[in-house]
Amino acid sequence: MGVKARPAKARAALAAASVAVAGGLVAVVGTGDASADPVSVTLKYTCPFPQVDDQPLTVKIDSDIPKSVAVGQPTGAFKIDTVSTVSSKSAEGLSLMHGKTLEGVAKATAVAHAPQGDIAVKPNIPLVKTDIPETGEFQVKANGSTPSLRFSKPGRATVTVEDIVLSLTPRDANGELTGLDTFESECKLDPGQNNTLATIDITDPSASGSPSASSSPPVSSPPVSSPPASSPPVSSPPVSSPPVSSPPASSPPVSSPPVSSPPVSSPPASSPPPGGGIRYVFDLTGKSHIATPNGDVALKGGIDALFDPKTGTFNSDLTLNPTSGNFSILGFLPATAKVDFEQQGKTTGTLKGGKLETHSTMYVKLPEIAVFGLPVAGGDQCKTVKPSEITLKSTQDFFNPLKGGPIAGTYDLAAIQNCGGLNDFVSLFVAGSGNTINANLALKSHS
Repeated sequence: MGVKARPAKARAALAAASVAVAGGLVAVVGTGDASADPVSVTLKYTCPFPQVDDQPLTVKIDSDIPKSVAVGQPTGAFKIDTVSTVSSKSAEGLSLMHGKTLEGVAKATAVAHAPQGDIAVKPNIPLVKTDIPETGEFQVKANGSTPSLRFSKPGRATVTVEDIVLSLTPRDANGELTGLDTFESECKLDPGQNNTLATIDITDPSASGSPSASSSPPVSSPPVSSPPASSPPVSSPPVSSPPVSSPPASSPPVSSPPVSSPPVSSPPASSPPPGGGIRYVFDLTGKSHIATPNGDVALKGGIDALFDPKTGTFNSDLTLNPTSGNFSILGFLPATAKVDFEQQGKTTGTLKGGKLETHSTMYVKLPEIAVFGLPVAGGDQCKTVKPSEITLKSTQDFFNPLKGGPIAGTYDLAAIQNCGGLNDFVSLFVAGSGNTINANLALKSHS
């Protein structure tokens, strides 16, 4: 399964895809002049969404399909109505991207397995514009009609519902496109289901118009076979033996249970939501400029965040790898320093209105400080006397968690301690305000 986003647009969106299924699933046969009978089937699908991965989708399809139609007679179009249930996690993902309404089209596939061969029907069914809740499951309706079909051979046709492709457009409160734009999700029918929507008897008017003629020959021959009519009783016992084969006929129900077994696979599909939010893992790269000694240190690490779309808040683990930088003491003495970071607690923050803001608290450690290549300070316990409070904010108009983006901020560095005999001297060239961080977050994974 795959998700196809339009060029230059973020891949995302969520189980809203489920809605589309509602429209297109039932493209098969129409009523034409034949009397139609109500039919209904409920199917389970799995739809991939970048923001929340694979999500379950349940679709109930109602229609009126004739039980029989004559060879060569057009079935005509018939109306179909569907109701799709979208998962809570999908709703949260759409809300995260500021989606307030959902609309789109379901490109469904249904197949009429007929004596003349399989006939694939792929209608595009529009979805009814639906409000997206901030949390909880929601339902999307779709209404449409199918193209007319015509059968060329008598017999029986079985209509099955197959996979669908959803083309979805979430919009914000102002009716504008969200960062998801319009995207596609390829939904696959969960295995083990009975996906038959209806069966149609295809009659042959020419054959039914001369039934007596066709049955007449047998009528003349029966008298000839009539004498053996007494012997047939002998064959009659075998006729009673079919009942013996009849029990096996009841064995097919054994295959029927497998049809009911899919519900067993359905719970796993609903198990993701209990995760308590959406997990985003980002790679972080960038640099920090230390103002007082006028030097830069490269930054590399990552953030593992658990986002709550209901509140727009998150808690995360920030990791910054040990690094080093070149500095200047007194404006002319070349110095180098090894730098490490000691995180205090979780990194917290918010993602609201397309704006990301993070808050971290950490000590800055200096295992080694050298001048002209000679170590003059440092040690395992050499670090700032108090942790720095660091606030970073996204710098673009809209931060898309499905991609990432640039972040920046400023922070203060406190004096250092436990750095050796030159601690106080070196501290003068470390402590200060106006230090900056410019970094970029790149999405690594999400679940």
